[in-house]
Amino acid sequence: MYKVFQTLSALVTATIITMLAACTVAPTNTSLKAAQLPTMLPVRDFVANTDYNGMYRISPDGKKLAWQAVSGLTESTFVKTLDSGEVNIISIKGDYLWAQDSRHLLFYRDNKGNENYHILMVDTANPSVMPKDLTPFESTRAYVQQVIETDPQHVLIAHNRRDSHVFDLVKINLATAQENLIATNPGKVARWLTDSGGTLWGRILQSGEGYQLELLNGETQAWRSIYRWDRFDAVAALALTENKQEVWMLSNHGRDLRALVKLNLVTGMETIVYQHSIVDVGDLLYSKHLHEPVLANLEPDYPQLKFLNSELESDLATFVSAKPQGLRVTSMDDQDRRITVELYTSIGKQFYLFDRKSKQTLP
Repeated sequence: MYKVFQTLSALVTATIITMLAACTVAPTNTSLKAAQLPTMLPVRDFVANTDYNGMYRISPDGKKLAWQAVSGLTESTFVKTLDSGEVNIISIKGDYLWAQDSRHLLFYRDNKGNENYHILMVDTANPSVMPKDLTPFESTRAYVQQVIETDPQHVLIAHNRRDSHVFDLVKINLATAQENLIATNPGKVARWLTDSGGTLWGRILQSGEGYQLELLNGETQAWRSIYRWDRFDAVAALALTENKQEVWMLSNHGRDLRALVKLNLVTGMETIVYQHSIVDVGDLLYSKHLHEPVLANLEPDYPQLKFLNSELESDLATFVSAKPQGLRVTSMDDQDRRITVELYTSIGKQFYLFDRKSKQTLP
């Protein structure tokens, strides 16, 4: 039975291929050769989305733009040097982020959907060079913990190579892929917390039926718990404030709706910065330059924006006044000068690269 099915499957496949091939040649019937036939549509228009593009992200230095689109029939990653207009095409796709050096891209890739994500590094200046696997370990899942703003030669990565149940924190050299252990997971760390300079300052620890935020004493290397919440609460630590005395958080601890708060690292007390009256505060746009969130996304019905920075609100006024069904800022450079914007309409998406200094969209 298996051999019969295999033979029929091969016959059907061959028939389909023959039919598709026939669609690409001119008519041979003599009565049709002189006829005014409509332009024939390529078969690829029915089987490939050649118009796809998206995932636009500006480099940290604001000089390069990366995005994903189709090259030929293959979804690839494009990188444009904005000053020269030169575009390089990289034959790799998937979720990615810029390394701090604004030259390399870091991709998350697994093997045939096994969810053991490795971190692959691609040199945008040499797209023909094979990607470098920064975590070339069997049965290991990794994620980028921190792109270090003050150290473009290294990146912080967490992976479960030592123990599949927990993630240790390591610093990896981008040139050599050599790693140095920063912290070993004792067994209950759900998330490590690091600052923009790559320094470990805290951790989220599973504790009984909930979680707790613990701070690291840099001198004694001792951990101290300052904040606890129930496992049914939605709490996320985002980043330290500029003075490193507080941490930005999204939290619904002690309330129905999730709000943007600042948690005092000395007292453990929350201060509400912004909360909506009927829905949770959603994704936030965080400014590395200002060390604070500048935009919150809300969805009470249609997507809405809450500007937390008046200058950004003024700069994006033209986009907002177009009254799209949705607007999202998807990336900013480290100086908040150049940003990528997505507009959602009833017929699809539109993408823009906007220069906040010149107040102009760039091609």
